[in-house]
Amino acid sequence: MSEGKTGAPHEGPFLLSQLVEWIDREHRNEPGRIIGNLLDALRRSPYYGPLVAAAEKTHRSPTERLRALPLLDRDTFYRHSPPLSNDILTGPMADAYVYASGGTTGQPKFALYSNEEYKIATDVLGFIYSTAGLEAEDVVGNIFLAGNLWTSFNVAGRALENIGCLNMPIGGATSYDMMIKFLQAFNANALVGLPSVIIKLAEEVERSGSNVRIRKILYGGEHLRAPTVEFLRRTLGCELVRSAGYACVDTGPIGYQCTHLGGSLHHVLEGYQFVEIVNPETGAVRNDGEPGEIVSTNLTRLLMPVVRYKTGDLGRWVEMDECACGFSGKTFELLGRCDDLLVIGGINLLPSDVASGLALLPVSQNFQVVARTKNSRDLLVLRLEASRPLSDAQVLEGLEHGSYKLAKAIKDGWLNVEIEWLAPGGLPRSVRTGKIKTVLDERHG
Repeated sequence: MSEGKTGAPHEGPFLLSQLVEWIDREHRNEPGRIIGNLLDALRRSPYYGPLVAAAEKTHRSPTERLRALPLLDRDTFYRHSPPLSNDILTGPMADAYVYASGGTTGQPKFALYSNEEYKIATDVLGFIYSTAGLEAEDVVGNIFLAGNLWTSFNVAGRALENIGCLNMPIGGATSYDMMIKFLQAFNANALVGLPSVIIKLAEEVERSGSNVRIRKILYGGEHLRAPTVEFLRRTLGCELVRSAGYACVDTGPIGYQCTHLGGSLHHVLEGYQFVEIVNPETGAVRNDGEPGEIVSTNLTRLLMPVVRYKTGDLGRWVEMDECACGFSGKTFELLGRCDDLLVIGGINLLPSDVASGLALLPVSQNFQVVARTKNSRDLLVLRLEASRPLSDAQVLEGLEHGSYKLAKAIKDGWLNVEIEWLAPGGLPRSVRTGKIKTVLDERHG
């Protein structure tokens, strides 16, 4: 995007610096107008229309009316969406993109973006990539997965185009030896992709002794834990490993990382998203820093509105003065999937507790945790990939060193752990997305 125009980002080419100004201006000066525009569109939807009419009877301001609308769970969203129903739509299915959604299991569901909304979303993603540290001088390998109505490869490609870098559309289904050859041919110094694909590439680089060195990695679609980041730094020589933005197909981009944020901290894309964190059980809004489910309203999706959508992700608000980047809005920490939190052996176990221990061992950083019941006690089955399996004792020692609460549960006899070994690449991956479901709870049927 080499020249700018006035108006909103979708009105012709739009500089990233102007996009930042547009988001800030829209949020700071006219938040009520943006929400009001959304509510006007909702009235045209057979699903949302009656809900908005009811909210208008008891609430005056646009923000109050938005908050009065019910939380939207995935089943309800898809039940009222194409191809089952058009009730959630505000207009005809034309001049638009359709993408597959609905997670990694079951039949795919679908999300529609008008062409205008798609351009805004990819402009926002370009801003996220640029803010995270990608520059026009970079040579970037796009190893997100393509095809099957997936969004990531397409939107990443257009976001990179906005930055002006050398864009290599390699694709995550390409063999790892060919990935390495492509990256070497053009001296690529950056990657965008799915963590499980990036990890496998790093393992192949290490195994083959390749001289591929990647300074910058932006990841999306899965969580990347601190121990795995250290593995990527060691094997690929990474200097920058950062989120490519927190997003999902249904909502679009929700949060981003500036160069001053690390780990799983994200600034809210204020002016583009209205974000809440709620108690997963009661739906009550949380503003106290306690973990809860992230709820998103995309303020620009007008064809297929997504309002107060329960993302299924855990997060918590983080108190922060004005960030060094100049951002003074809300910042949250992404904690994982709601169904990734296992209450087992008397402890609350997150994948990061396991990852901390595995980082100490010469095994793949891809893993799967399965909760079962055996002899009336909780059993944790840990599935690992390795060409040369370690002894169970070595793995248990690593786990106990990596997590105090896991060590205590094992030592006190509240939790038994069994190890299952698979060959590299042997963990089950979703046929549709290539993702690994990190946590399975088989204790309830």
